[in-house]
Parts: sequence; structure tokens; C-alpha cells
Amino acid sequence: MRIFQAIAAILLLSLLGYTVLTVANEGLNFLPAAAESLAAMGWSGQFAADFSCYLVVSALWVLWRHRGSGAGWLFAVGALIGGFLYFGAYLLIASVQARGSISALLLGQQSASSEVNR
Repeated sequence: MRIFQAIAAILLLSLLGYTVLTVANEGLNFLPAAAESLAAMGWSGQFAADFSCYLVVSALWVLWRHRGSGAGWLFAVGALIGGFLYFGAYLLIASVQARGSISALLLGQQSASSEVNR
């Protein structure tokens, strides 16, 4: 789990640095650039579409992991909108809370507890 946490932290910090530089150079208005990439039907648009699918799946997993609770909906919206800057932080926190248990990380603490008791 420590290796996973280290890799997630490195990715998160690297992306944060890249994002800071991008915002400094281009501002926060990323939607027109993403829409333009999608409309061009090229590789950058394919990447944007692929990433959009990842965002939806990560949000659905977060919602499922929290069993559709109110907090789960908030976390899911964060994952959908925030991308890896949000999701990476979420994974780091969840991995620390899981205390080395992959089941607790993947399933959520309550679900993992019920799996162990079976």
C-alpha cells in the first residue's frame, strides 16, 4: 500500500505543478479548449473523450463505494469535476483510512468489514 500511496502522491504533485503552470499561461477557461479538441475528431479529442469516460467511471465507483450516501454524492461530483487532482487526493486519504487493507480501499470500510465476516 505504501508504494501505491507514493505513486499516487507523485502523480498528484506532478499534475498539480503542471496545472498551476497551465492556469498561469492559459487561465481557468478549459471548457472551450476541451470542446474544440472533441469537435476536431483528432487524437487530442479522443484523449478528451477517453478522459471524460474515466471521470464518469471514477465518479460512479466513488458513489458505489459510499453506498449512494449523501457524502458519496458529494465525493462523486468532486471526482467527476475535479479529475485526478480531486480523485488522487481522495485515493490517498482513502488508502490511509484503509490501513493497508485493499478490500477496505476498493469496497469501502463497511463493505470490506462485511466481506471479512463472511
